[in-house]
Amino acid sequence: MLVKNVKSAVLKKPSFEKVIVVTKLTQLDALLARFNTAAQARFYLEHTGEDFDPIEIAHQQYYRIVDQVRGLIPRGVKSILLERDLLPQYQFEENDLVIVIGPDGLVVNAAKYLSNQPILAVNPEPQSFDGILLPYNIFTIKKGLDNALFGEIKVKNIAMAEAHLADGQQLLAFNDLFVGANSHVSARYEIRMGQQH
Repeated sequence: MLVKNVKSAVLKKPSFEKVIVVTKLTQLDALLARFNTAAQARFYLEHTGEDFDPIEIAHQQYYRIVDQVRGLIPRGVKSILLERDLLPQYQFEENDLVIVIGPDGLVVNAAKYLSNQPILAVNPEPQSFDGILLPYNIFTIKKGLDNALFGEIKVKNIAMAEAHLADGQQLLAFNDLFVGANSHVSARYEIRMGQQH
């Protein structure tokens, strides 16, 4: 009987065709892009009076969480690892499930590029991030992922703000839009909502 239950769970078709895991570059990734090696980055930081070890530890911890989350995706379910900078170029499909591995700003950034795809947001550093938009951690994401793929996913819909610029651009925002010049100058704005000015 137990074997039949295990088989039926494995054979159950997932609700989503693909899982997209959205990640960010760590501080060490940025240093490696600049200095080419960890040793060079360590040398530079230590000579400016900064400690390299916490940066390296945070980097290792983040990618350990990424690997653990990816390991929870069942075999047979397609998955893609997508770095934040590639979000504008990636074409999300209707049947994608998106997992974002924190911080809150990464969830906000990813949401701008989605239409109706659900996001499971994971807090990789609960000791560092408030995680207002990160309901999952490494201990709870498996249940959330299993529910999304094989059960009932509870979705909290969030409205996006939309701005249209005079040059034809359309901007979406999760929680706020900055309206202003790129420099420290005064500006006058006309804000319209429907027929109201």
